[in-house]
Amino acid sequence: MGQRTLKDIRLAAGWRSARAFAEHVGIPVSTYSVYEKDPGSIRLDAARSIARELGCSVAELAGDPAPAPDPGPVQRAYDGLGDRGRELADAFLKLLGEAEAAAARERGFGRRAYACGLFEAYIDDFRASRDLFDGPDERSSFRAYAEGRLRAHREAGPNESYRAALERLRAPGALRGADRAEVEAELAAIRDAEIRDAEEEDEGMLEDIMRAYDAPRRLS
Repeated sequence: MGQRTLKDIRLAAGWRSARAFAEHVGIPVSTYSVYEKDPGSIRLDAARSIARELGCSVAELAGDPAPAPDPGPVQRAYDGLGDRGRELADAFLKLLGEAEAAAARERGFGRRAYACGLFEAYIDDFRASRDLFDGPDERSSFRAYAEGRLRAHREAGPNESYRAALERLRAPGALRGADRAEVEAELAAIRDAEIRDAEEEDEGMLEDIMRAYDAPRRLS
């Protein structure tokens, strides 16, 4: 098995969006994007914060293989149980799993509620300007409209950061001898990576919005 990258570790920890994770740990998104491309550039204090949140070691962030996991006291205690003890432990773990599944459903409900709010806002705006959108039917046209609104929202932040970074490059001495074209290309790559990360999340949000669109029709 090959060495895991920082992106691999982030995804394995459940963080699909690099932007969301960077904001969570308090690191500028553009800086974190550089870290994923070049782990050797991670500052020690940032590496400690990232490792703590992702449940890995600082060494793993640098590309070193993870040490063999210690089963821990809980697993060792379970292994020492007899058949009846394991049966009781398994029943308790099943209850915990059911509680976790219920919590996950609750989180999913929150996202669906947010999607319903977006649907209500989008559908009113869409119908107010219906003649501007072409499609074989209203549903197809609305889907294209909602997809465009989501795209505009996810591109706004990275594009604004990109323009601000270009503006800072105009300051005297900002480049410190670096090639302007190379720096601008790297900034553009970081911006595009942020947009791609957000696109993954928007795909699920679009489906939730369309389920909200279809719901009244299923009930009618």
